Amino acid sequence: MKIFLFLQEGNCVFGAPEGSYKSIINDHRGFINIIKICDQKCATCTSETECTKCKEGYHLFGHKCINDCKPGFYTTEDGCAKCEFPCETCVNSTSCSSCSSNKILFESQCLDNCPLNYYQHDAFTCKPCHPSCETCRSGEKAACITCSHGFTFKGAECRSDCPDGTFYDKNEQVCSLCNTTLCSSCIKTPNTCTKCLNSFALDLGSNTCKPCCSRALRGKIKYPACCNCASNDPTLCSNEPFIEDSESIINVLHVSKKTALDIFIILLFVVSIFLIIYSIIYFVKSLNLSTPRPKNFNSVQYTPLDDL
Repeated sequence: MKIFLFLQEGNCVFGAPEGSYKSIINDHRGFINIIKICDQKCATCTSETECTKCKEGYHLFGHKCINDCKPGFYTTEDGCAKCEFPCETCVNSTSCSSCSSNKILFESQCLDNCPLNYYQHDAFTCKPCHPSCETCRSGEKAACITCSHGFTFKGAECRSDCPDGTFYDKNEQVCSLCNTTLCSSCIKTPNTCTKCLNSFALDLGSNTCKPCCSRALRGKIKYPACCNCASNDPTLCSNEPFIEDSESIINVLHVSKKTALDIFIILLFVVSIFLIIYSIIYFVKSLNLSTPRPKNFNSVQYTPLDDL
């Protein structure tokens, strides 16, 4: 049995260690088996141009090690894999980030049409209908095409069949109470509000009741817990900033800064007065200590000369 040895840096070895590959050269001595080093990005390879595994931080694409997978491919443990149709780009084998033509992206999936309770906002995305709508033309409550369970058309809108303060529970098929700490009226769930109690405003994006940010700043409530209210209708708010509310927030911050400055000036004045009074008292005491007191001669006893 023949044993093939390979030349590596002046030594004869049996095989190629990791990060190198076997090769044959032909020079004046004839054919010689040698070991060559892989490309610097390759962990293992079969030739100078063909990697089989990449070093950390690189991804195998074909037989090359690259920094990032190309658009239309996603990263796997073995390298880059092609996104499945109809994904144009994706984050893994099941989640799309964009779709091929004529498809709509909805919750990381590429669909032909938007599902129930959603409408096609533009050529590529779906947005939710008003909660009273099953199908709709837009997100407005007057844009329903068909109504959700527990709602019927009254005028141009889908109105709840349940009284105020309750909602239609389609699972139980009864009218159930809304969340009484937030909502004055709701639909579909206890927390899907359509009107809020006086201290809250209705977030149009999520149908939840939140404090206005201008009020929240005064009440020292965390900013993410609030939303932006328009000054012309403080019962409604949105995560999109209103100009009026932005100005009110700036005003609140301005007032807070001014108040802090006023307090600082008052404290500085009080401390200055205290130091002046203390200095005067100290000066008066020092004068009293430095002034010599007269001796009381009346207390001295004298003996007459005749008695000596």
